[in-house]
Amino acid sequence: MQEGHRHGPPAPNVTAGLTKVLLGEDPSAIIEALKGALQRGVPPVKLSKEVAYAAAVRICRFTTTNEFSDWITVLAHIHLLQRAAPDAQARVQQ
Repeated sequence: MQEGHRHGPPAPNVTAGLTKVLLGEDPSAIIEALKGALQRGVPPVKLSKEVAYAAAVRICRFTTTNEFSDWITVLAHIHLLQRAAPDAQARVQQ
């Protein structure tokens, strides 16, 4: 097992508060939260589900009064975010 990773399944509340961080505006905090979750033993599949959920919440919270181009930007960012999760899983498994 890699150094910094604990043995056994993660504690049930190990992802508590992660969605709030993922919905935040601080990229460094988001990266640290994701790295911390992995180090605490959260399986990459569960982590990618958390990321996908946060992405869906972000879309739901986006106001319909925005311009069409704003929607394209949001959807493009969400697509990139959801594509990054499987890539990160592949790197963790290597």
